[in-house]
Amino acid sequence: MAASSISAQQTALNTTAHNLSNVNTVGFVRQQVLFKDFNYSTIGQSANSLKQVGLGTSVQAIKQIRDIFLDKSLRNETSRFGFYEAQHETIIEIENIFGEIDGESFSDIMDDLWVSIDELSKHPEGLENRGLFIQSAALFVDRVNLIGNQLGSYQVNLNKQITEIVKRINVIGQEVIDLNERIAKAEITGASANDFRDERNLLLDELAQYGEITYKELYTGEVEVMFENVKFISESSYMKMDVKQAAANSGMVNPIWVAFGSDVIRLDSTIGPENFNDTGRLKGLMLGRGTAAVNYTAMNDPANFEKFVEPSIIMSVQAKFDNLVHSIVTKINNALSPNTGTPPKLDTANAPYGLDGMQGYEVFKREYIDRYDALGNYIEEDPSDPYTLYASGNLIINPLVDQDYNKLCINLDKEKVGDATVVEDILRKWQEKDLLLNPNDTAKLSSSEYYIKMMYEIGQKGDKAITINRTEAKMITQIENQRQSVIGVSSDEELGNMIKYQHAYNAGARVVNTLSEMLEHIIMKVGRA
Repeated sequence: MAASSISAQQTALNTTAHNLSNVNTVGFVRQQVLFKDFNYSTIGQSANSLKQVGLGTSVQAIKQIRDIFLDKSLRNETSRFGFYEAQHETIIEIENIFGEIDGESFSDIMDDLWVSIDELSKHPEGLENRGLFIQSAALFVDRVNLIGNQLGSYQVNLNKQITEIVKRINVIGQEVIDLNERIAKAEITGASANDFRDERNLLLDELAQYGEITYKELYTGEVEVMFENVKFISESSYMKMDVKQAAANSGMVNPIWVAFGSDVIRLDSTIGPENFNDTGRLKGLMLGRGTAAVNYTAMNDPANFEKFVEPSIIMSVQAKFDNLVHSIVTKINNALSPNTGTPPKLDTANAPYGLDGMQGYEVFKREYIDRYDALGNYIEEDPSDPYTLYASGNLIINPLVDQDYNKLCINLDKEKVGDATVVEDILRKWQEKDLLLNPNDTAKLSSSEYYIKMMYEIGQKGDKAITINRTEAKMITQIENQRQSVIGVSSDEELGNMIKYQHAYNAGARVVNTLSEMLEHIIMKVGRA
């Protein structure tokens, strides 16, 4: 009996020491020794019962102190947090790109261009006012191109994050099945595999950040995991992920299940809390990024825009911003260099003149394509050829006008150099309500109203994401605190247990010592007799 007590208390002391040594180890779950009565020896029988003597105590199990419900709740909330964190990060980046949080905002650049046009209308013949307008237009183009490039670069950055997450998920899958094997081998022999279980649970916590997971533990100790409703881990194997091109002529990629060739993340239905599918950072990044870089032509097909473009934060902003840019640029260009006929050519009868008496000079030029070909035909915009578009990333100031302000064609009458008719027409068109923020909208907006509403729309999405994100963060903190109160190691409690088990160990040792002394005494007495 005493020997069994010493052995059991030694195991308890070792377990307590193990707990204390891992008090700051991330993912460690405190362990507890469960005792049970050892076998009983029957020494006789009374009328109603057996006469038995206990043979001591033994260790029944070394168990982890976990709450499965808290684990599940934490992982569910972690998944939703990951989704909205990705969404919020994307919106914050977009607001920074437009300068609406810090620095000079794009609205300031638009205002400066408007002011320069207004000043030009007062003295259209003055080279100073002409120069101010060209300089403001140059700043406008520089900022437009910068915003377009930054949106594209951030889209590529999100694409890289998606690729890295896919690689990490595969690593997690391999590590979990390795741990499954170790746990099964250890526990089949009766050994403790609690440290392996801690590692595995930490991996499941991480996996929950990336997507919706469900899981169950088998009788062997191995765990099966479903990721986005597909069996990802099955005992000793896992379903590998890879990436494929998200759309034709796109540099973006989507994760797929290698075995099936099907998408890991399904985006063919509305994503949101009402459908309980707003889960996982992977999905949040994919929705933020979209499937390709787009321009204003994406708004030409309302049905396609609503289904494929509008759900993506970046694609939606790219299309809407470029639509605004295209409107401003073409309004000014068409006023300075109007076209007529089929095929369209310069309308020489109505085109304004520069101070040098020339016609047909646009201010905003496509970087690699002139306005007219060698035959004088207008080179029309072709949605299938981005180099033909007056779109962000493809604009420069016409170098001929930039080098000689006399070539700015704003005089409707060659002889009346102070005529402001053309410039006033530009101001009037700027204020026209002819823009739709969404192809399916009915209310048309002016350029300034359009930009304000676009940024308001982005801000609303950001407010929604950050509100839900903060709520999820609070819930995660509350659940994690509850979980830590269960699984966390308390130094005071463990030191108390250590003292308790040490006393029990000492008591057993004293019994053994006493028995040893008694036997020695008996042997010595018998030997003398």
